[in-house]
Amino acid sequence: MRTPAKIGSRYILSVLQEYADDRSELEELYIAAPRYAETLSLVYDQLSTRRSKRILDFGTGSGWMAMLIKSLFSWHDVVASDVEISEKVKMRLEKARIQPVDKCMFKGGSPLVFNDGCFDICLLLEVLEHVVEDPRYVMHEMHRILSSQGFLYITTPNIAHVYNRFLLLMGRQPQLYLTGYKGTRGHFREWTMAELVNLLQDSGFGIADRRYLDAVSSMGNVRERIPLRLSYYPYKALVKIRPSFRSQIFVAAKTNGLPTDVID
Repeated sequence: MRTPAKIGSRYILSVLQEYADDRSELEELYIAAPRYAETLSLVYDQLSTRRSKRILDFGTGSGWMAMLIKSLFSWHDVVASDVEISEKVKMRLEKARIQPVDKCMFKGGSPLVFNDGCFDICLLLEVLEHVVEDPRYVMHEMHRILSSQGFLYITTPNIAHVYNRFLLLMGRQPQLYLTGYKGTRGHFREWTMAELVNLLQDSGFGIADRRYLDAVSSMGNVRERIPLRLSYYPYKALVKIRPSFRSQIFVAAKTNGLPTDVID
């Protein structure tokens, strides 16, 4: 088993790139690998325990995080769910001995398809910003399907990211929802750290950890657009000094409602 120090972007690419069927998936992996590595290092302590756990990767997308977890911690029972999972993704998940569950969504206050307390860990990674339902209902469902000592791990874009602050100063909406944006990255609701922590605590969770992550890499738009490329290293220096300007929020929450050490 690899230690957190050795779970870097290169290792993640070495595990997953053979499953990428085309250039767009490979590009997706290169962009996401630093975020995957940082997230895995933060959940490592819970995943590395030898007791087998049932883990849900909710909103699995291409299935990369579920496959990474199964590759590193093969003794866990991993379930990958989403609104829709393509046949291609289903095939590679099943090949990795991961159960795919599609048509799984928050809708109209109806419960999710999972039984009460059936998971030890739920991952809600880059999902919450896309959900149009009441976030209190979302957290109620996460709490319901987790065990009495369960953990919920959330990553989501930081609405207070320095780039979003610049967009607002320019009169533009950073969340890209119903603003004429033609891509697939529409965000219905982004969060500040304080808002997300309050939501979790009001839903009966205790906060085990919270911190800011930086998912901005030198790939993708940064590589293709000269202004972004020129500002990349100054940006990295700024967020090192001011972590709250970073692009992502990470929160670890416990269902028993008892907080442990919190890192600001």
